[in-house]
Amino acid sequence: MTSERTLVLIKPDGFARGISGEIISRFEKAGLGLSAAWIGTASREKADAHYTVTAEWLQMVGERALEDCSRRGGDPIKDYGSNDPIEVGRGIKAGLTDYLVSGPLFAMIVEGRNAVRAVRGMIGSTFPLEAAAGSIRSLYSTDSSELASSEGRPVQNVIHASGNLEEAEVECKLWFGM
Repeated sequence: MTSERTLVLIKPDGFARGISGEIISRFEKAGLGLSAAWIGTASREKADAHYTVTAEWLQMVGERALEDCSRRGGDPIKDYGSNDPIEVGRGIKAGLTDYLVSGPLFAMIVEGRNAVRAVRGMIGSTFPLEAAAGSIRSLYSTDSSELASSEGRPVQNVIHASGNLEEAEVECKLWFGM
C-alpha cells in the first residue's frame, strides 16, 4: 500500500499539558512520520469549518450523545436541552468549535502506511473512559461524558484524528492548504 496522510490535532487541553512530544513519539515509534506541523490558536472560522456539518453528521453525533446519556442514566433535556438528535448535534458542534479555539493547539499531518487506520487505533474511543487501555485517550484524557454534561460542554479528549481518507484529505487542505 502507498503512504497515506491524516490530520492530527493535539487539542488545547492536551497542548496545555505539554504532552505533544509524547504523542508524536508514539506515532514515530509506530513507523509514522510528520510532514507538516503548526502550533497556534485556531481562528473561529477554521474551527467552525473543521467540523463538516451535514444532517447525517448532526444526526450521528446527536444519537451517539443521546445513547451515552441513556447508558449513564442521564436526562437529555437537562444535559443537552433537547432529546432531538439534530438539536443535540448542533449544540455539540458549537461546543466543539468553542473547544478548538479555547487555546493553542498542535496541528500536524501524519504520514505512513495505513496512517488513517493506524492513528485512529492509537488514539482510542472518543469517550476517554471507553478508550482501549494503552491508547492515547485512555492514557492522557482526564475527562468523562458525565463531567462534560454536568458542565454543559463536549468531552475534552486531548486529540483529534481524521476518521477516513476522504475526511483526511479535506482536513489536511483546511489546516495546511495541501
